[in-house]
Amino acid sequence: MKNLANWPGVIILVLLSVTVFSGGVIAASEMTIVLSSSATPREAYGGARLKDALTKIGASVTVKTEDLIPPQRAILIGFGSNDPLLAKVSASKPLNVPSGTEAFLISDDLGKERIVIAGGGDSGALYGCLELAEQIARAGKLPKQIDLTDEPKLRLRGTNLFWMKLANYDWPVTPENFPWFFDRALMSRYLDTLVENRFNSIYFWNGHPFSFFLRLPKYPEAQSLTDQELERNIEYFKWFTAEADKRGIWVIFHFYNIHVPKSFADAHKAEGVRIANEESTPLLAGYTRYAISEFMKNYPSVGLLVCAGEALDVRKEEWVRDVIIAGVKD
Repeated sequence: MKNLANWPGVIILVLLSVTVFSGGVIAASEMTIVLSSSATPREAYGGARLKDALTKIGASVTVKTEDLIPPQRAILIGFGSNDPLLAKVSASKPLNVPSGTEAFLISDDLGKERIVIAGGGDSGALYGCLELAEQIARAGKLPKQIDLTDEPKLRLRGTNLFWMKLANYDWPVTPENFPWFFDRALMSRYLDTLVENRFNSIYFWNGHPFSFFLRLPKYPEAQSLTDQELERNIEYFKWFTAEADKRGIWVIFHFYNIHVPKSFADAHKAEGVRIANEESTPLLAGYTRYAISEFMKNYPSVGLLVCAGEALDVRKEEWVRDVIIAGVKD
């Protein structure tokens, strides 16, 4: 004890430990999180967040992917009316699964030490997991009784990030120009923050972002990055979109018309092509339609937000219909 007396920090640490334990943290217990055999990455992410919350209050957690209801304490996660796991729960307790894709139901299962999370879609299942995880974190234990249905009220809830600066829309998307975007740890934390606040979309603004994430063999002059740089961007953007999607976040490109890569403008300078063009030509229409078509093929989960006429001055409706929409349909 004389040694401890000389180390007050040790005594404080011991007292804090006792205080936390006596403040209501539940004793470690067994808990199983069950995802159905058809579980999506969003459900898996939600299950992982639940596991983290339970582990922090001392529970020993096992995560399973199967359509069996375990006899021990469990949290069951599924979505939709055809979910095989939820169908087995419904055999003993009818579930009023909500219809909205982001809606969810959290319900205890007739005193059987089970909690059911049923989403209208996999985003709903994810949001149900996050809601329960937050309740566990606040209370320091699982709720004994719960019967909650909820969903976001706004259809689109997003943030806007700029691949632009100094009043110039047409910046190359590279780690040198936008180091924050290429920081995986930072962007992972940012995406976690978005889903914790139930954002479901993120918008990137750039004059013409396509050529920085896409090979365009029909127009090789549009490539302004080296092959190595382009491969790096493609690999990184595929990682980013997958990370966003498993959090229920839709990535959307905002771009301007008619903007083209600087390398493309330089290659066709003699034909009057500039980075920002006021009216369409067969060359500009053909290139833009092709770029959008190739982008949609390579990134089918990414959305497009079109500024119909930042530079484009005439025939805007025709451009959107015959080039942008046509490219998507292609």
